[in-house]
Amino acid sequence: MQRIQTLLQKLSELSNQKGEPSLIDIDLMMDYTRVIYADLHELRNRIGFNSSLPVSELEATEPDNISLENMEPQLIIKDTTSYIQEDEPVQEIAISIPEPIVPAAPVQPVSNISEHTKPSIKNLVGINDTYLFITELFDGDRNAYEHAISKLDHLDHYQQAVDWLREHYTWEEDSPATETFFSILERFYMDA
Repeated sequence: MQRIQTLLQKLSELSNQKGEPSLIDIDLMMDYTRVIYADLHELRNRIGFNSSLPVSELEATEPDNISLENMEPQLIIKDTTSYIQEDEPVQEIAISIPEPIVPAAPVQPVSNISEHTKPSIKNLVGINDTYLFITELFDGDRNAYEHAISKLDHLDHYQQAVDWLREHYTWEEDSPATETFFSILERFYMDA
């Protein structure tokens, strides 16, 4: 709670400055607001829906089952662009939310799509290793790396991949990049 109070104080100080706020001030206020929101959200989750908390009259009178079919979707945004005095009412703006777009053709579930895709060696190579391989093994040529991976993806077993690589590339066998590349290849063909 202390951080929330500190950030609220900083927000107040920034909003009470004379003249128009600068972009930096606005960005700072937005960042403070995000942190406050995250802290309050965490606090709410810690408290949970404790039955000892008071229930507002509105929540107590709402039915358990609410039908959304006949309701028109609206989004209420409070206007915070001007500095609001304590006595001023907050202006509410209603914005209609567009209807969702329904695709003409049925969408295939993700599980069916993944069954038809062939695994790739790329799935086993992290971003750091990708950079290492392109730099160390393929002399900085990303296209050569992509071509080699594409070719290796279509070979049937590990020894066939090793033979193809030795035929097309002369790498130092004991370099860390080469050893890592071959260990990934071995893992790929074991799983295939």
